[in-house]
Amino acid sequence: MKKIVLALCMLIAITAVFALTAGDIAIIGVLADNPDVIGFVSLVDVPGGTVISFCDRGWRNTEQSFSSAAPLEGFLRWSPPAGGVPAGTFVTLTSAGVAGTDPFYASIGSVTEVQNFQISYDSDQVLAFEGTTAPTSNSSALWLWGFSLSNWGWASNAYTSDLPSALIGYEVHFSTTGGQYAGVDNAWYGTTNVTGTREELLDLFSNPANYIATDDYTSQLPSYVITLDDGTVPVVLSSFTATISSENFVNLTWVSQSETAMSGYFIYRSQTDLLS
Repeated sequence: MKKIVLALCMLIAITAVFALTAGDIAIIGVLADNPDVIGFVSLVDVPGGTVISFCDRGWRNTEQSFSSAAPLEGFLRWSPPAGGVPAGTFVTLTSAGVAGTDPFYASIGSVTEVQNFQISYDSDQVLAFEGTTAPTSNSSALWLWGFSLSNWGWASNAYTSDLPSALIGYEVHFSTTGGQYAGVDNAWYGTTNVTGTREELLDLFSNPANYIATDDYTSQLPSYVITLDDGTVPVVLSSFTATISSENFVNLTWVSQSETAMSGYFIYRSQTDLLS
């Protein structure tokens, strides 16, 4: 009985220490023309029981807090299915209608709305963090990603936002000061599938040049296939030796340090005496 209790305690401890960090998800699409849509991708395996919050309130760095526009803006709380989601999963959160009171639904997992989440078509933004308790500092470890339809920068109103320092390099924004991205209220990452390491995908997702940004609602977010290359080598060897026996047979001996998704080995023998 003591062993069983100890095992349960260890399992609880391991579950409790899991936490996401900035860049573990990336918001890669926001549509502000009704119905509102947010699209994001997981760049790590997200276990069941995780809660990710999306807020459309503005964040003010000098006060290190969200705006108090409670009647106008709020939070979406998303949770994956019980079994979690693997890295590369693309999720959309979509409003069921055009009114601010219309609920959101998730393409994967579940989502609930707290207060009134409604993306404004006038320079709004979405900030993501882990859990249901809002960060209380610019450098909080809870921050995950920032997406702005304008420049980052508080402008004394509820619809603009500073960028928390913890999200520098983990965000994307579109300038409203002129040029290609002036006055946009819809932006999403391309239309094609994408493959890369976590770092490569972060570079792609944080670059506004890779987005389609418009002032008019044109379509739903594309259905992406995002493949995360974690750089894992199927086999890592600690040693490999080849020796000749007294009967002139070759003996191969190896010790593997790690094996990933392995079902066995193939050994090829040359049909000539020449090495090539």
